[in-house]
Amino acid sequence: MNHPLSVAMTSMLLSLVPILIWAGIFLYRHNEKKHLVVKTFMLGALMVVPLVIYRTLWDFIPGISLVETFKQFESKAIFTIPLSMILLFITVGIIEEYLKNRVVRGVDKKEITSIDDAIEFSIIAALGFSFAENTFYFIQVWLNLGTDLLLQVIAFRSIFSSFAHVLFSTLYGYHFGLALFASPMYKQKKPWLTTFLHKVTRFKADSIYKEEQMFAGLFYAAALHAVFNILLGIGYTTFLVPFLIIGFIHVIILISSRENHVQYEAK
Repeated sequence: MNHPLSVAMTSMLLSLVPILIWAGIFLYRHNEKKHLVVKTFMLGALMVVPLVIYRTLWDFIPGISLVETFKQFESKAIFTIPLSMILLFITVGIIEEYLKNRVVRGVDKKEITSIDDAIEFSIIAALGFSFAENTFYFIQVWLNLGTDLLLQVIAFRSIFSSFAHVLFSTLYGYHFGLALFASPMYKQKKPWLTTFLHKVTRFKADSIYKEEQMFAGLFYAAALHAVFNILLGIGYTTFLVPFLIIGFIHVIILISSRENHVQYEAK
């Protein structure tokens, strides 16, 4: 059963099950075109490849070995984390969230007519990314560490890591939706900072609002992603439970909000 092909196929199936469960929880009300759902999911999965390449490149930096560095601070206090690891967590969070959002930007904009649509496709991209990432993890654990730890890894990544990706992408998707419909959203919300910058710079208010929301989406998603990775890296898994419970409630609120289901002219 330890044949690499059998391990890979089984790992894919083990990764797919929780993805379908999370999709059933968050996407059951939606009825998007199947080919767009599949396309977004597959492209989200492919976004793991540049992340793997990026993380591998860190091992070629003189004096830095990710494996050894992780061992040095594992289960220790947060202030013991090397600066290189903090930088890695931050940049990985930024790159992952940006790549998932790029997938959503590639969706036919005629299909995104509400903020909820933007959130929905962001969740689909996140589930695709999580599927591929979990598959890689399961294969590595199975082949290198055996089946003793495999069930623990499957349970943790299926529950915590998969939902974490959904949470981060939901936040980015919400702000992406605000940016996509910047003109009506600005008129509705009239945020003071946007109005101030508009008066000072004389740039169009809706253009400023759009850039603000794109930055906010990436910032919030990447920041939470970095916090999640740090807590996980130092073994503070107890704090992940309230972290993700609050996140789950927030996601439900965003996808259930009537305001986010208002239909706008497709961009």
